[in-house]
Amino acid sequence: MDVTDSVIGSHIFQDITNPTWSAQVYFMDSADLLNTIPIKSGSIIRILMETKHNVHTDMKHEFEFVVYKIDDKANQGQKTYTYTIYAATEDFVKSLTTRVSKNFNNRKMTDCIREVVSDNFNGMSVTGVGCDNNANVIIPNWTPYDAIGWQLKMAHSGGVADFLFFQSDDKVYTLDTIRNCYGKLADSTTLRVKPANMG
Repeated sequence: MDVTDSVIGSHIFQDITNPTWSAQVYFMDSADLLNTIPIKSGSIIRILMETKHNVHTDMKHEFEFVVYKIDDKANQGQKTYTYTIYAATEDFVKSLTTRVSKNFNNRKMTDCIREVVSDNFNGMSVTGVGCDNNANVIIPNWTPYDAIGWQLKMAHSGGVADFLFFQSDDKVYTLDTIRNCYGKLADSTTLRVKPANMG
């Protein structure tokens, strides 16, 4: 169902503190969509974005998220409500309800991270570089993302814990060192928006 007319804005996030894309969608709803569709935790929401700035990165991109929270609901009068839908990728929601209990002995943590991802996210793979060292880690019934965060601390490159784990696109996980990331251009082929004051 197209709910564009009730959406007054949205933010889509990708940052180094969370391995997945996430979104906040802001509604001004006079059609009681929460009950008629209904919109609730677990609902799928798709956001189609498009840039039109006559540059080579103009394109359409569709994000698919799972709603995990509806908050900030306020009555604006005449049966109109504003509220915010908080959503993230399916993997983020799955990680909240999945637990990993495993012992990794004398293994490269980047290989173990790939195993955790494959075992818990429908065989999904991880691209990127591997670490230099082997380590021992016990994962005591943690979520997959918590387990991966701990393993990142044990994965060394050049003798230091230097690894990031993130989605480089909607369904692609990447392992890379901070040092490598600093050496790359800050470029996104997904969407690039030209600043308004550029004409």
